[in-house]
Amino acid sequence: MIEMDLVNVVGGADLGVSIDLHNLADTSDFPEQDYEPEIYPGFKFKLNENAPTILLFSSGMYHMTGAKSIDELQKTHDSLLDFIESEFNIELNEVQDPDVRNLVYVVDYGREVDLNRISVTLGLENVEHDPKIHPALHYNPENGGHIMLFRTGKIILTGVRSSDTAGTIIHQFTNQLDTLFNF
Repeated sequence: MIEMDLVNVVGGADLGVSIDLHNLADTSDFPEQDYEPEIYPGFKFKLNENAPTILLFSSGMYHMTGAKSIDELQKTHDSLLDFIESEFNIELNEVQDPDVRNLVYVVDYGREVDLNRISVTLGLENVEHDPKIHPALHYNPENGGHIMLFRTGKIILTGVRSSDTAGTIIHQFTNQLDTLFNF
């Protein structure tokens, strides 16, 4: 069985309250923060140096990226709620858990592959390979996600929302590669 490493979890939620981003930007001292409303309406920050990046909007909606697990996404969400409650002296009782919007996996197929051969002979629909534009073969499986396969055998899968779906997609794709290369 090929090992899949989850490297990024993207999610978000609606806090259900409006947030004064100008006040937040002026009074907060996060290790990383960026707020330029003339350029982009969201306040981008990290709660601590190793935390995922949060993009918070004045509507109370937020997106988070850079979590290494769904558990980390949830813990950062909980920390964000605690921070907003203490910073703005409000209670956020009805906030839903964050939605998982995208999981990114890295897989090592374990051998180099001939991308030209794959793009021509594997017979996959939704395949693009133009090494002048990008070094990877791009494949959009029918059951979802987006695969980038590199000559080295490295596979990046993105655009899925569950580990079960990711496992199915990677299993089917690597089986197709095995068949093509007679492994």
